[in-house]
Amino acid sequence: MGCAAAAVVLAALPVAGAEYAMSLGQGGDGAAREGVIPLSITSADPVEGFVAAVAFDGAKIEVTAIDQANRLGTVYGAELVVKEIYANGFTLGVVLDVDSPFAGQTIPVGTQQVALIGVRALACGDAPEDVPVRFVDNVLGQPPLFNLIVIGGESKSAEEGLVLTNGSMRVPVCAPQTIFVEQTVLPLDAMSGAVKIMTENTEPVEGFIISLAHDAGVALDSITLQGTATQAAGAEFVHAVLYPGQGGTIGVVLDFDPPYGGQTIPATGQAMHLANYNFTYTGAALPLGGSATINLRLVDNVFGTPKLQNMLVQDGLSEFPVLVNGSVTFRRGTVVEESDVDFYVNVDARRISPGGCAEIGYYYTSKTRPIQGISIASCYDTRLTVGTMNLDGSVTAAVNAEFVHHHAANGELIIGILVDSTPPVSVDRMFPSTEEPLLVCRIQFCAGANILCGECLPITFCNGAVGAGSVPINNRAAIFNESVPANLHAGEVCVSAVPAFKRGDCNFDGEVDIADPAATMSYVFLGVYHPRCLDACDSNDDGVIDLADTVKTLRFLFKFGSQPPAPGPYVAGPDPTPDVYGLDLGCVAGDSCR
Repeated sequence: MGCAAAAVVLAALPVAGAEYAMSLGQGGDGAAREGVIPLSITSADPVEGFVAAVAFDGAKIEVTAIDQANRLGTVYGAELVVKEIYANGFTLGVVLDVDSPFAGQTIPVGTQQVALIGVRALACGDAPEDVPVRFVDNVLGQPPLFNLIVIGGESKSAEEGLVLTNGSMRVPVCAPQTIFVEQTVLPLDAMSGAVKIMTENTEPVEGFIISLAHDAGVALDSITLQGTATQAAGAEFVHAVLYPGQGGTIGVVLDFDPPYGGQTIPATGQAMHLANYNFTYTGAALPLGGSATINLRLVDNVFGTPKLQNMLVQDGLSEFPVLVNGSVTFRRGTVVEESDVDFYVNVDARRISPGGCAEIGYYYTSKTRPIQGISIASCYDTRLTVGTMNLDGSVTAAVNAEFVHHHAANGELIIGILVDSTPPVSVDRMFPSTEEPLLVCRIQFCAGANILCGECLPITFCNGAVGAGSVPINNRAAIFNESVPANLHAGEVCVSAVPAFKRGDCNFDGEVDIADPAATMSYVFLGVYHPRCLDACDSNDDGVIDLADTVKTLRFLFKFGSQPPAPGPYVAGPDPTPDVYGLDLGCVAGDSCR
């Protein structure tokens, strides 16, 4: 109990002249949530026991402790104390002397403070409110209890002249708290960028929900935690949902997993950064010197099932702060060049498993003209790392491009490709014109261990990036020896379940051995075994589990046969091929997000 709570105790006074009374005092000082309500008994005779049954508005306050200082035991030597806390009240039954040697202890004559009741406010208001805490007969308990005191072996209730004096708990005034959208003006010619969602919190934040809507003219690309106080605190549960053309929500619980370290976003007296909403401008082309401001609104009961409200979780309670809307402004400061060249990233929506890697594709279209070469400047979340380039299946490999290079650092990736870089130069060897996106290359991105399942990280195009070098690079295409700007289409990569398994490991024990064909036979012919990873049982990767899979595994193990197809029998990995008819056998056991 804090100092403010300890200072609230007011002596419970019986009605003047009452010979026998039970009284509740006032708790709370209108500032702190916690308070203490004293329970007192006035009697002209020694009291051998008592029953108190007390009710209150459970939507406004709750009882956290009955006799929290153990006065009944330490001061009066009570030997039987029975406490019950309900959603809207509590009961307390006490017998002073119930055990041998029956010393005859009692509550002395006069007015005695017998117990302290710990109470906490569940809500706050614009002004202090005294919530009644009152004695009730025949309402609480099973069977329902009456308020009474025991004197000389006989009970004395209200019907026998026991005066009951009610008390109250003062609910505090709400401390001003806000969630606000930072007014954001992006750099000149930046057609995508992040808008910060902030809070001015007076208490530590254990979790929050943000629900944001936007006007037409932008697309919400992603919701991220990069560079936020939420990320710094080590949020353990993050769930973001995008509603295309409308807005998005994010729910966060800071301390969600064992061992429950109690991490929070602290109250520092300064605005704290909760999340980033990342937008791309989709409105009409801006003239030179023109700008467009898009309104962003924090909205309640619009998105989600059930409908979500913006809130902060503090001290285990949901708080609904003041909401302050904002905007994002896009500005054009250079001449807009018409272009029919477009760059895209991750068109096929590849995913990364937690702590794993994926090859993310970069694509182009050029509706009317072939391309001699391209430069790509891309930005990515720094929790991702960039690895190798793969040209399999790409137009770059198809035209046998002579100069191909990439480098990356600090969240920036540079790709440079020139089809002809050494003589002789062919006039008909170029990236072809196309209206459908063609693959330029795939870049390996790996997810750090601090990225959560379900989190989506933006991969954008950013003119002026330098990667691991020092020369700013822009997104351009070389067409008939002229530099042509590209229209840029940002993407994202999501961390989600990409099941991994060893081909042939039908019993999913981590090894391919004689037990695996036995498991396949039991599944196919006896129906008594149910594999947790059907893909692993498909030893020949034909999309069907049958006798041929048993034969394939046995030949590999004992007859010098070829090993099962990728991902193979030695290192777990994802299934690189679709199963028969485009269906997926599935591998629930290999789902690293479960």
